[in-house]
Amino acid sequence: MKKAVFWVIAGFGVLLTIFLSLILKVPNFWVFLGAYLTWLILLSGLLENQNVVKSAENFPLIWHLLRIVVSVIGMFICVWSLSGFFDLHLTGLFLLVESTGIIVVLFLRLLFINNSIWKPQRLKLGKFEEEMEHYWVIGCILPILSLIMLVLYPVVMWKIYTSYSISSALATLTIFKWTLVWDFVSNIGSWFPIIFVLLISEKLDENTRTRTLVSLIVWLFPSAFYFALILGLFGFAGTDYSLTIGITSLSISPILVVIFMFLLLGYLVPYIWGWKRATKWRQGLLQKQRDWVEKTLGILEEPNPSRYTSELEELQAQMSNEAKQFIEGDQMVQLWLKDQTERDEVSDAMRSIIRELERDGVLDIMDSSTIRELQHVDDPRFSYFESLANLSKEVEEIIKQLSGDHSDTDKLRKAGCYSDKYRSKKEDIAKEIATEKQTMPRLVIGFGLVFAAAATFVINEVSKNILEMLRVSIGT
Repeated sequence: MKKAVFWVIAGFGVLLTIFLSLILKVPNFWVFLGAYLTWLILLSGLLENQNVVKSAENFPLIWHLLRIVVSVIGMFICVWSLSGFFDLHLTGLFLLVESTGIIVVLFLRLLFINNSIWKPQRLKLGKFEEEMEHYWVIGCILPILSLIMLVLYPVVMWKIYTSYSISSALATLTIFKWTLVWDFVSNIGSWFPIIFVLLISEKLDENTRTRTLVSLIVWLFPSAFYFALILGLFGFAGTDYSLTIGITSLSISPILVVIFMFLLLGYLVPYIWGWKRATKWRQGLLQKQRDWVEKTLGILEEPNPSRYTSELEELQAQMSNEAKQFIEGDQMVQLWLKDQTERDEVSDAMRSIIRELERDGVLDIMDSSTIRELQHVDDPRFSYFESLANLSKEVEEIIKQLSGDHSDTDKLRKAGCYSDKYRSKKEDIAKEIATEKQTMPRLVIGFGLVFAAAATFVINEVSKNILEMLRVSIGT
């Protein structure tokens, strides 16, 4: 029903624009307003309906191509309606350049067809809400930015329309320039806050982080291209700097440096920041896991058997309290627990803790209908909770073994056997922490640097040629 209403409204907007352009002589501000509103309706409809494909594994190629076609053609029609300028060759070049990001993503997918981390991730606002610590910021920024851009663009166009001789080359160039700025800022505002907060999230698994980075190329490449065009149109090219290394002299353009930094800040810097935060977070969970083992080991290594039972019972109560606080503070763990329980994939150790949490009302806040298909099977939060549940169950078994009418010698012997087990476990966790410290996504970072450098030169050359063609076509 929603899609039908969208297409009816969009079709009416197209017909209205055509009708206005026939009865009113272009350039005309009212024709522009009709084209602009139709453009907004089509873009918002595509953004709304990008989630038609249910699976998060699918990359909506057709949706991206439709978005590019609507974005580019809509931009040129808005310029035409207000200035009378339309160049079919330039329109085709813009479509080709905007599609380059998709081509790069598809090439990576074919090149690494057996490696899932290079598979583009379908991005959907809200899908990773649990992993985004500052999700509320996006909910505030995007509507405000959208409203400002929605109103500001026609106001600027009206100012140009009433201030310039509208048929002049200068007016056409000014209209095109500010339309490009509007499209660039709108595109950046629609994806960058989401991507940035997602990439820097410490709770995002590395597979999804890398796939998000790959998907970002679809948006980043055309945005960098628009950015280079805007710099050129506003005369920010600057003077080339000479760099001499031995007998070799290099000429470095400031615009190359700016584009390169834009690409790095747009995707690689947030990725590295997020990876570092995630590494520290995972190490913290492993450290907490080791702390619990150390506490258990500390009790068992005491030479006073009479205190074993009471201290282990106190430790078990602490672990139960930790489990409650851990789940209450993390909605993702709640989702996972509900999902595991419904699939009947819960261990006996976990089941006892889950029953206690359900009795206390901790898990009742999540309705079963809200559980989505969980992708993060290797999430360290789940591993930590499982280790906590298993250790609690083991401590319960140790209490049974060490309580009763056993001699102190027998208790010390049994405690010594358990101590050997937990020393070994403590060493294993220490190795995991050390491995975590050494793990670094060198391939992804290396690819990011190579892509940024290559894309910088390509975008710079293409933007210079298109700017020259634009000025020739307009006549400036």
